Amino acid sequence: MKARFYLILSLFTWCISGAFAQLMPVAVTGFNKDVIADGSAGAAVSINVTNGFDQAGWAFVAQNFNGTTTCALPMSRVVNSAITAGLTYSLADYTGNNALYLTANNTPATLHFASFQSASTVYILGTTISGSSVADITVTFNDATSQVFTNNNFP
Repeated sequence: MKARFYLILSLFTWCISGAFAQLMPVAVTGFNKDVIADGSAGAAVSINVTNGFDQAGWAFVAQNFNGTTTCALPMSRVVNSAITAGLTYSLADYTGNNALYLTANNTPATLHFASFQSASTVYILGTTISGSSVADITVTFNDATSQVFTNNNFP
């Protein structure tokens, strides 16, 4: 089964590891879908999308969504990596577009770094619906050269 793929990123979520092995957030733009319900107005008002996160009406929820306090995304918008110790992701604002939504396989989409960065490693936070997905990711540098990272698995 083919799955739709989302990158839940934000003014940051690309965490970059530079020459001194520091992990630092990086601002990115280009999100095209709001998949996080927040506030007390209800999901239909909170998220400006059709059919939520998974095209079946489900959405991620923030801790302030209709009084939700457990099993919700933190209001700080900071999520710890389950794989890499010390790595955190700063999610985009819950009140606007906060995910890069790829509508079909082989659909190109673009996120932009807010400023040029030097890095040895880039970490990406992503998820899928209805199974896992594999994505090829192209990073284009400020000199117009690029590097392709193939077969990135998002369970």
